Parts: sequence; structure tokens; C-alpha cells
Amino acid sequence: MRFFERNIPQELKDKKQWVAYFKKIEPGVSHLGKVMISPRTYRHAKSNDPTDWTDFYSAHCFAATNGNLDGLAFVLTEGIVFIDIDNSINNNGIISEFASKMLNEFPKAYAEKSCSGTGIHILLKGKLPDGVMKRNDNIGLEIYETKRFCCVTGDMIAGHNELIDYTEKVGEVAKRYLGVRKPNPIARPVYMTPTLDDQRVIEKALRSRSGDKFSRLFSGDITGYATHSSADLALVNMISFYTQNPDQIDAIFRTSGLMRDKWDSPRGDSTYGRVTIETSLANTVRRYEMN
Repeated sequence: MRFFERNIPQELKDKKQWVAYFKKIEPGVSHLGKVMISPRTYRHAKSNDPTDWTDFYSAHCFAATNGNLDGLAFVLTEGIVFIDIDNSINNNGIISEFASKMLNEFPKAYAEKSCSGTGIHILLKGKLPDGVMKRNDNIGLEIYETKRFCCVTGDMIAGHNELIDYTEKVGEVAKRYLGVRKPNPIARPVYMTPTLDDQRVIEKALRSRSGDKFSRLFSGDITGYATHSSADLALVNMISFYTQNPDQIDAIFRTSGLMRDKWDSPRGDSTYGRVTIETSLANTVRRYEMN
């Protein structure tokens, strides 16, 4: 595990928002996948469940003593913004023009090379404006602040070693490069209020007659499905039986092994994930009813 602990800002280390991960290579997919593991449960870590997270040093010890793990990841909640710039560093170690421009947007803000060594991460204090898009694949830029894992290497970019508050600046940059989502014209379903919390939905799905199927999909196994997208919809359909709240469905899906970057990719004024959820809800006939 190539890891530079000393370079990571102490303020990040002080937060009990750390998990471990291992790399996952999928056939036909160029982007390196990663599976998050909880140092507390030894199972898949969820980005919306603090009981899966631990302190930095416990996570570091867990990853360092387990040969199957590749590193640590920080869980984004609120207050820390994660900027991910793809294809930023070439084989000669030269930083791209766009990545240099982004680094200059946030002077001294903590920045590091990604796990692959070709991307750059920037971490800073801040908050994103409401409705701002999260990614732009055309320029290889993603910006997140909640319900997301950020794999941290400590492989610092020289001169960028401080955790600085750039709230106003990051909002302006996000709007400029990613845009703001327009109000979705698709009508929302009537059944909006969650009656079960996320963990109860997962537990009930696992104990249902389709529990084995749900378990395989939730762990990321798409065996038997023609495409990854059809597996995505199948899992969302199962979740939609227990909750018709789009935000809750989204949160649960993000904790599954099927979660990938495509989930947040733009689809007109929406995203692939949101369209998948809306498709499922529009076709959901049977719904769970509490006794």
C-alpha cells in the first residue's frame, strides 16, 4: 500500500470518517473500480452509515495489516468538498493545462495524486450551491460534498498542503464548469414519505423471497443480466417495492456494489441514476405495506 500519511491534513485525520478499499478491475471498463470496506464490520462500507466508519489510525492499521486492501478512503458528509480531475498527469509527470488551472483556482488547498497516479484530487472546506451538477465527463471533472467516498493517497502536489475554506470560490467554479440542474419536469410519485429507514429496507429485501437475488445484486454481482444497466434497474426495482422516495432509493443504491461513476453521469437535465429511479417508480405496481 503506497501511502503518505504525514502529508494528509491533520483536520481530516481528526474526523472519524475513514474506511478502507480494494481495487476492482471490471472487464471492458477502463476506469478502475474500488470497493469500500468497513474496518468495523469487515463488510461493504456505506457512505450514509457512520457506524461503518472509524478514525484514521484504526482504518490505517486495518488496511496496512490486510493484504487484500489497497488504501484508505475519506467519507464525505458536509463541510469538505472533493474535486476529482481525471487524466491530469501524463507519463512524464507533466500536469495538464486544465488541472493546472484548477490548482490555481484554489491556491495552497490540499491536492494529491490519485490512486492511479494520473488524476488529481483537491480537498477543501466549503459547500456547493443547491442544484449544481456533480460532473462533466467532457472535461473529466467531478465535484462532490456528501454521500461519497474519496480515496486518499497523501501523494501531495507540491505547495498544496492546507485544508482551506473556499466556499464562495468552489461554488463559482462548480457553476462555471459543471452547470446547474434545471427543475425536473417529470412528475414525482405520490408515495414519497419513507416508512422504513435505509437499513430496514435492506434487511427486508434480504429476507424476502427474492433475497438471494437482491443479495447478489447488492454485492455487485450482475451474473445473468445482459448489461450492467439492466442489473442497475433490477436492483432499483427491488428497492422501490419498499420505498417510493427517490432520495432514499438513491442513497440505498449508492451503498451497493453496483454503484459506479455512470450513476451520476448527465442525461439531459437529469442524471443516469435519477432517470433509472424515475423509470422504476413509473412502473412500480406492487408496494410494501406495513402491518
